[in-house]
Amino acid sequence: MMRKNTNNVELVRHGVTRFAISYLCLQRLHKLRSKLKNMFTSEEWLSSKGAKDAKGKNAMGIVLMPTFWNDVVYTLKVMGPLAHVMRIADNEKSPAMGLIYAAMLEAKETIEKSFNFNTSNFIDVFKIIDKRWECQLHHPLHASGYYLNPKYFYSKPDIENDLKLVRGLHKCIDTLSESYEVEDMVRSQLGICKSVGGLFGICASIRQRATLAPAEWWRMYGAEVPDLQILAIKVLGLTRSASGCERNRSTFEHIHSKKRSKLEHKRLEDLVFVKYNQSLIDRFNCRDKIDPMVLDDVNYHTEWFLGEMGEDGEPEEELEAKSKRFGSCMCTQVEDEGVEEIGDDVEDNVVEADEDYEEDNEFDDDY
Repeated sequence: MMRKNTNNVELVRHGVTRFAISYLCLQRLHKLRSKLKNMFTSEEWLSSKGAKDAKGKNAMGIVLMPTFWNDVVYTLKVMGPLAHVMRIADNEKSPAMGLIYAAMLEAKETIEKSFNFNTSNFIDVFKIIDKRWECQLHHPLHASGYYLNPKYFYSKPDIENDLKLVRGLHKCIDTLSESYEVEDMVRSQLGICKSVGGLFGICASIRQRATLAPAEWWRMYGAEVPDLQILAIKVLGLTRSASGCERNRSTFEHIHSKKRSKLEHKRLEDLVFVKYNQSLIDRFNCRDKIDPMVLDDVNYHTEWFLGEMGEDGEPEEELEAKSKRFGSCMCTQVEDEGVEEIGDDVEDNVVEADEDYEEDNEFDDDY
């Protein structure tokens, strides 16, 4: 009955990582909510055995409960931008160290906008994000990557006055430089970069600040500041996630089973190398239709960001419930036709669940 009402679209969407499945399933559930409501109020359901069963009554009560969908909308508002940050960090095609700091700032700004800047709706979420970011994720490399990324360095004049960024940059200079002489040279060469001197001032360099990968930009236009160039390439060429190592370990465990426990070490290494790189090439060729380094491509104007919240940031369905309690007989349902789903441009780490969903291109199963 459900497949009939949803045109054979499954509620469960499988991803290559279990951390994304819950979010993707919730997203699919939100998309199909009107069809699910119609199913549970149809004559076919009411006359079926499931309508009289305890589990069926419980499921119907949840689907028809306005507060449940308000919670779904709230979760998607919060997790949508964060899922995009995770997708950038986990991509295996381009280094992401120069983007994570900016992506986190943009994610928090997007969450604020989605709740109409009503701090009471997201202050607890921000406390959790900040606590995790400060104790586990924040690192001088993130600050240095953001500072040395030409896209942000030249477009945000206040970047030089940000104490966290400057402190992180100098920490990386001290750690990654081979000697005190190199440290001094790097700091002196920063002046050339700031003044847009030499190759930094030519038209091609200016034009490609936001379009070329940061490490490649430094490799192409940083020849006049060789010590700073080496440091920038070291930082901006780093990946941000250990997912590749985890997948490699999973490949090892698959090959080194109980039946294959007597393989020689060298042969085992060769098998893991071939197997993992074969999978890596397949993922590299069949996914990532957009450049994961371009944050501007992401469209956050989604239904759960804009379409279901009142002016004060309160969900529309909850407002309707309140108006009913006060005797109002007017109750309208928010229309969501034509609303773009999050991540029309986000595609990286999730296997597509079915062909029907490919046409909708919702989150593009990126993570």
